[in-house]
Formats: sequence, C-alpha cells, structure tokens
Amino acid sequence: MAHVAPGETSDTGWKRFLPRYRYQRRRYILCGVALTLVALAALALALMPPTQASVPGVGGISDALRVRPQYAFSFPASGAQPLIRPISVVAAKDRVYVVDSGVGLIRVFDDRGVDRAVIGSGTLDVPVYAARDAARGILYVTDRKLATVFRFDETDGSLLGPLVPKPATEGTGSAESTAWAPLGIDVADDGTVWVSDVLARHRVLVVEPDGTIVREVGGAQAAGETTGVAVALDYPNGVSVGANEVWVSDSNNRRVVVFGRDGSFRRVLNVDGLARGIDFVPGESAGTGADSELVVVADALAQDIAVWDASGEVLGRFGGPGPSAGQLAFPNDVDSDVDGRRLYVADTGNRRVQAWIWTDATGSRGPLGTLVQSLDASGRVPYVLVAIVLVLVAVGLVVTALAPLTFVVTADVVATMTQRGRMARLAGRGRRFVTTPAIAEAAVLPASIVVEDSGIDEPGEALRALVRRHRILLTEDPLLMRDFQAGGADVFNATTFAEVFNRRR
Repeated sequence: MAHVAPGETSDTGWKRFLPRYRYQRRRYILCGVALTLVALAALALALMPPTQASVPGVGGISDALRVRPQYAFSFPASGAQPLIRPISVVAAKDRVYVVDSGVGLIRVFDDRGVDRAVIGSGTLDVPVYAARDAARGILYVTDRKLATVFRFDETDGSLLGPLVPKPATEGTGSAESTAWAPLGIDVADDGTVWVSDVLARHRVLVVEPDGTIVREVGGAQAAGETTGVAVALDYPNGVSVGANEVWVSDSNNRRVVVFGRDGSFRRVLNVDGLARGIDFVPGESAGTGADSELVVVADALAQDIAVWDASGEVLGRFGGPGPSAGQLAFPNDVDSDVDGRRLYVADTGNRRVQAWIWTDATGSRGPLGTLVQSLDASGRVPYVLVAIVLVLVAVGLVVTALAPLTFVVTADVVATMTQRGRMARLAGRGRRFVTTPAIAEAAVLPASIVVEDSGIDEPGEALRALVRRHRILLTEDPLLMRDFQAGGADVFNATTFAEVFNRRR
C-alpha cells in the first residue's frame, strides 16, 4: 500500500516502487504457474497408455447384425506383471477376474486392464474355470488338481470355503456318488451352480449354493431317465447358463450339447473346431441388433471366436490365429461384461486377455465417437481430459497475467495529467483507466477512460465499489487518499503515479 500526499517525489526512497514490483511479481507468478500446468499436461500425455491397433471383425457378422465386434485393447500392458497361462475370464461391472493356472492365482484387473489384486494365493493349485454369483457376491473357481470348487468373496477376495456336493434329503436320482473332478462352471440367476464333472461319468451336476445336488445332466443314465435320449458327454469343458438353455462344450466329441434349464436334452450342435468357453450375450439390450440372446464360443482349434444365434446358426467369426493385436492363440474362454457391450477373451497362447467391443457396422457414430471410443478402449481418455483441463487453466492464468492493469481515476487527477500532457502518452501501454458514471457526467474525460457501472447509485459508494474491485486509485483529493489507504488500496496522485509507473528502476 502506497502512502502518499500531494506533491510527494521520488525522494521518499525505494519503498515507493513496491506496488509496481508487487504487480509485476504477480504476473511472473501467474505465468510461472501456467508454465508448470502446461508441463504437467505434457507429462499426463506422456504417461498415457499406448494406442492399440484397431483390428476389424471378420466373417459375416456385420451382414447378419447391425454391429460387428471390434478389437479394443489387450492386457496386461507391456512392462506389467505378465500372465503365464490365462485360461478363464470373468467380467463384472468394473472388474475382470482372470484365472492364471500357470501360477495358481486369480488376477483381478479393472475394466481398463490395470492390475488391482490377486485372489487365491496359498489356496489354489491349478485353477481352471471361474464364475460369479453376482447376487450373493461369490466367485466360484474350479481347481483341476485339487478336484475342488472354491468359493471366494468377490469384493475382498477372502476364502469362503469349498463347495462340497452332497445328496439331497430325498435322494439324488442318477447321482450315485458325490465324488467329482470339477472343470467348467457357471451360476444361474437363481443361484444354482452348474459344474461339469470329468471324474468318471463325464456329466454336469446342478447344485444349490450349499452343495445340495439338484440333478445330474448329460450322463448317459441321467439323459435316458429324463428324456429317453442318451447323451453321453466326453470331457465336458465350458458350461454357460442362459435365460432358457444351458450350453455345454462337449470337447472330445467336437460338439456343443444344449439342455433346458430343467436338465432336459434339447439338441446337439456340431463344431468343426474345439469349443471351450461359452457365453450368452444379451441381444438388443447390448446394442448387437439381435432380437434374442447371442452365443459366443471360444474355439481353441480354429483359434477364433464364433458368434452364434440362439438356434445354433453361426453368424460369423472374429480373431484368427496369430500374435498380433486382435489375433488369438488357443483361446480358452470368453465372457461379456454386465451389459454385454464388451467381450473379454482369454487369449491363452498369447498370455493375455483381449477386450472387444460391439461397434456400429455402418460407422454412423461419426469421427468424434470413433475417436473417443478408440481412446477409451486403451484407457487414454482420463489422461487426455486431465491434459485439456490443465492447459485451459494455464491459458486462463496467462490471460489474467497479461491483462491490463486497471486504475480507478477521479476527475481531478485526470485534469492534472491532461495538463501535463500525460494522458495521451499513457494510452495503450498495458494500462486501463476506469471511473464511475457520476464522475464521467460531472467532467469532460478523454475517450480512453472507461465508464464502469457498479450498479450503485450513490456516487461515493460507487467509487468505493470500483476501488475494492481493482485495488488502485488515482486522485488528487487528500481526504480520498487517506480514506482508501486505510482500506488497503494503493493510492497515487499524478506525480507519484508518474514516478512509480513511468520510470525504470
């Protein structure tokens, strides 16, 4: 704050220049902060995950539907802890569970493929397939070596204990023994657990969450008793429970066997390759353009993913053998997220998990939608948004720093400066002069002085409002000087203004 009186000169010393230095320092600080923000924006862009090449879906899927599968990204990212043998994948709302049988663990990733946690350390030996009971928050995992189905809390990963099959109170029909070698697994919406058993009879057991056996499906005896059709399974692998049907990949017979939810035999679908993991994808609700459920099947022999309609007609295939982005090597499982818009594939041979999305086959989403989708697929959108915000804030700071310094003036100081021929020379020098409507009406002022209306009618209060806003007053009135100096403003008369702001020190 400058304390001045009319007629003061530079003899008062260097302290007179403190206001000028303070405003200059403020500009330097704002520009310095802006440069720092720009540097942080550049750092955010440098830390973005690398873009993944887009690989289009193959086959005739887009001919049958309004969409086609589009490769999005793979994980873990380069440099992260690698997967050894990712054999099964289960997708939740914001998590992806990957069964890595090579190390006996379940790796938990977020939906961008970032490693978050592990489940089953010290418990699992050779885990194979997993399934989740979303309603109860339970993650089921089959262990091939331990011949056990383990249950984990899907939120914190704690072990809830094994799922032990036991006979029903009134008998279990054709289930002669509770000994099993569980392999494939899925959970129905009613909480029943469907487990393929490859110990002796090669069957599918349906059990309650407490382990009570409900029925046996697919064993020769069970099929004969239920439907009169003997459907002997040979190494049933993947099991997937849909809204009305259950599909079982009957691996050694190179086919998919379809049962009703009541265990009744429906039909057999022959497979040229080797079906493993199976998943039902909702139709119209997932944006696939299908009126009913679609079925995606991981074909380990063809090394691709087949898309079937509910009747078993193959609509098309995508993937194909190879190590590149969007190519597969002996895929073993596939699962969709909760709304069916993203597919995750356990690309076992390439030691990774791939994410695919359903994209508009006509390209009607437009360039911006395609760009955002491409960025988001690799988890780049948050980095880009942070960089944009930082740059915008930096631009705002620079604009503020370079804005003209605003002085509130009264008529007397304008008259003095005009007489001395200084007003004309001050125009356009990074300074802005404003005054109140009352002062402008009472005096003839140069055009360079802007009338700024604060919305206050009383002249004294209007002047006070302007000074509070801009913090600098130019006046020759000693009473105004003392009043506004006491309020914390920087106050100058014509002489001290010229001394402080028009000379170099």
